[in-house]
Amino acid sequence: MNYRKNMPVALLAALFLAGCATDSTVQTPAPPAPPTENAAPTAAVKATPTPKTPIVAPSASLKLLTPAENAVVPTLSDGQKAYLTLPRAERIKKFADAKYRPKMRALGYYPKPLELSWTNAAPETAATAQKVELFRATDGQCVFTTNFVSDAPYGSILVDNLEIARPYEWKVTIGKATATGHFTTEDMAPRLIRLPGVPNVRDLGGRVGLDGRRVKQGIVYRSAGLNNNASAIYYTPEELEKIKPELAKRTKVLVDGIAKWRAIESEVKTNAAAMPVVPVSLSENWTLFRPELKRAAFSTNAVPALEKLVSIPDEFLGAKAEAIVLKPGDTHVFDLKAAKGPAIMMQEVESPQDGYIAITAGGDYWWEMRANGEVALDLIEVGNWRYPYTAGNYNVALPVRKGKNLIVATAFAGTGGWSWGWGLFKDAASSLAGTRARVLEKWREQVSGKVIKTRVTGANRLKGPHLDYALNTMGIKSDIDLRSDGECWGMKGSPLGDTVKWFHYSSAAYSGMQGVFGKAAFTNVFNVFLDEKNYPIDFHCIAGQDRTGAVAFIINGLLGVEEEELYRDWESTGFWNPSTSFNHARLFNYLYTGFKNWPGKTINERIEAYVLSLGFTKKDIEHLRDIMLEKEPAVKAAATEAEKQ
Repeated sequence: MNYRKNMPVALLAALFLAGCATDSTVQTPAPPAPPTENAAPTAAVKATPTPKTPIVAPSASLKLLTPAENAVVPTLSDGQKAYLTLPRAERIKKFADAKYRPKMRALGYYPKPLELSWTNAAPETAATAQKVELFRATDGQCVFTTNFVSDAPYGSILVDNLEIARPYEWKVTIGKATATGHFTTEDMAPRLIRLPGVPNVRDLGGRVGLDGRRVKQGIVYRSAGLNNNASAIYYTPEELEKIKPELAKRTKVLVDGIAKWRAIESEVKTNAAAMPVVPVSLSENWTLFRPELKRAAFSTNAVPALEKLVSIPDEFLGAKAEAIVLKPGDTHVFDLKAAKGPAIMMQEVESPQDGYIAITAGGDYWWEMRANGEVALDLIEVGNWRYPYTAGNYNVALPVRKGKNLIVATAFAGTGGWSWGWGLFKDAASSLAGTRARVLEKWREQVSGKVIKTRVTGANRLKGPHLDYALNTMGIKSDIDLRSDGECWGMKGSPLGDTVKWFHYSSAAYSGMQGVFGKAAFTNVFNVFLDEKNYPIDFHCIAGQDRTGAVAFIINGLLGVEEEELYRDWESTGFWNPSTSFNHARLFNYLYTGFKNWPGKTINERIEAYVLSLGFTKKDIEHLRDIMLEKEPAVKAAATEAEKQ
């Protein structure tokens, strides 16, 4: 089924016709300029297919300059290609390099524009009608037409958003003279899409999949959000404490605690006795308990028991004791798939005096530490906001007394990982108090500064010609929104308008795709892909990287796209997002390894097994392939087209 029939791709990045004029004659030609960030894509003109013709020029003076006849032209910049063609290990290393990532972002997430230029050696003595047309040679579909009036001897336009590995024909007509040329776009994914207003847009198609058949282009897109997330308006602490008196007491405790630790921080700089650090370290040998417990129930179901503990039990909250070694400086990674509750780690330590044992600690993502039931540092609600997650993220002062003490660390998994570790303290004692004060300040912000009063629905990112481009050129009929209910607050349909079907399925990402929530979301998403009436489709979250990347990984995997290209598709978001927190070790590896326990020799076979486990059939998967894969293998299709030319 051809979903692009009568829906040509708009290609004009910026129109820079030398001497371009419609109402007046321009004598001085201007060179083409690169497309600007917000330059509007020009809607393509719907035209009947035009058969290929040889170069014809009744006036021999009309000549096409660039590209050269039958040239292979790139759709990616040299810098973009340089990264994508690196071996995987080198790409992963660069992706985690804080110095390289801004450079990668500077390469941009737009495609490389192509200059079409021509010259008329015998310019008209008066302004003459001129026309430029661009056709997709595979089906003769006109994808761009522009008309103008000029007497200039030189003309040039920049075009982008071209399909990859596609032959094109272009034609220039000046008066009665016509010249026709041909070029082919380079066979290199991804097909980046310039859609001002929405970042990180690319075609899911273009890569070679099962049996050498290329994934169709122009029928499925992945992108960042088509509108902004809903924004929250918060109560001020003063407002909140008036309307919710029960929070006033809690807020006062936090305010008093902040004042206390700031005072200690100041005093200990001149008086070490204000916070005596005992010369004792923790052991690498811990006792581990893994009870089934949700984080929301931690304060009611676990905290009372932790406050009463004086020694390590044989069983805690229904979980039996296990031995675990946590060496100082190392961050232990727990099995995220087994995360039915927290990892609760305990050890007993002797102290020669009252004071504080100073250590460092950190993990992914929600954790706390206690000594003899007393909280030393609590990130259960605010999370380990420092990244990357290491055993040295936070300084921790464990309050101990002379004799035996019970030390407890509790760590809940985050959305992308589950880890915790501790390390040796090397900073000044004042930093222990400072850390405690900063965490309490974060708590106050969370407790009484981050309670939502109301929300405002996110504004549309596409308007005017940009919206028209999405609707009439990309031809989007279905909008799959993977965001949460909060992000989509107030939305009743797609930001693209009533003509587009809106499918709102809040999704997980990475290892979360293996959980109940992630599986349910993908089941809904896959059903949209199985209905041919829904194409063309755009699917997205807010950034187009995590939840969107997980869905793209699975769909591409089902289509037989090879493993290396699955990596490259995810990595292509690096052309937009410069943060090193978006990296393989923290995110992508959890997506990839989430499929390792499914049967199959290749990642594609394991992904297929996963989808079959959701209740779909092999027939369903074949139906998706029939919709999204071209009929002929890419090599054969290219050879056939070459023969036609």
